[in-house]
Amino acid sequence: MADQSAARQRGNEAGPVAAAVAESVAERRQELGWTRRELADRMSAAGRRFTPEAIQKLEAGGRRIDVDDAATLATVLDIAVTELLGLGQAQHRSTVRDLIGFERRNPLVPKAIHLAVVENNEPRPLVLDYVDHAARMIPRVIQFDTQYQEWVAAVRAAADDLAAADAFLSGWPISDAGVAVPSADEVAAVVGPERAEAVHAAIVERASDGEG
Repeated sequence: MADQSAARQRGNEAGPVAAAVAESVAERRQELGWTRRELADRMSAAGRRFTPEAIQKLEAGGRRIDVDDAATLATVLDIAVTELLGLGQAQHRSTVRDLIGFERRNPLVPKAIHLAVVENNEPRPLVLDYVDHAARMIPRVIQFDTQYQEWVAAVRAAADDLAAADAFLSGWPISDAGVAVPSADEVAAVVGPERAEAVHAAIVERASDGEG
């Protein structure tokens, strides 16, 4: 009976999220250059009593925290709760060597992040979310760019101005009110300044025919 009672008190074994919290706290504390006492003092000042020993036990994966502890830790460490829990991160964490290689191959990326965080004071979680979202959007951007280039090529290859107008309108947005007639400058950006006036006039004519 005693063994069953002890088993109920222990509850479930710590899972991967608990391990991720331990790793996140240790890594972020070291990034900030804080001792365990400093982190414990900041947590206590924020309303959640911690000791240096408790921080050490947490980082070793031997202490569990509740949701209030997790929220306060994320605030004190200035990271998103999802990052603290190891959620929303890459499935395979990159090594330092990988990150250094990435930075050397893409020098503008760290400069842009530095500008956002240091000079523009953008929140770190927002920057991380933006980078993640932008990376996932790249395939869609490439697809759109390919379609756009094909549309431009079709318009420019048209045999005459009316055909160019038809090709232009085939890829131009249509609203509930009908065809949104592009400006002369918008037409020029696609067909070039030499044909812009004639093609624009043909587009206006086609749009008028459609309204009629």
